[in-house]
Amino acid sequence: MLRGCLIVTGILHLVAAAGAGVAGVPTPAVTWLLALGLIVSLGVLYERSRYQAIADKSPGPDWQATGERFIDPESGKLVAVHFKPATGERCTCGCERRAQGLRRPSLARFQSDHSSQKT
Repeated sequence: MLRGCLIVTGILHLVAAAGAGVAGVPTPAVTWLLALGLIVSLGVLYERSRYQAIADKSPGPDWQATGERFIDPESGKLVAVHFKPATGERCTCGCERRAQGLRRPSLARFQSDHSSQKT
């Protein structure tokens, strides 16, 4: 939803820049509209190509698990990170374990261990 709104906003800025240029609006205003439209539109399109979707299964035998795991905020799935040593490419794939059973470590133990060390 947000991506779509940003792309539409960027395109509207580009159309406004073209219309302002044809109408004889001063150059700084046209340049501002053009730059803003290009930055927003290209930024959103780059972001879409940069961040890939989460794969359903492990990528293959030439990939190694990094040990990094996190819960994807969009899907709520537990995700593992893999990398390919030959190229350094990274990918994310869903894990077999379900994210609902995970708990964050308690800070109580950490705080009690370190509170006794204060002098």
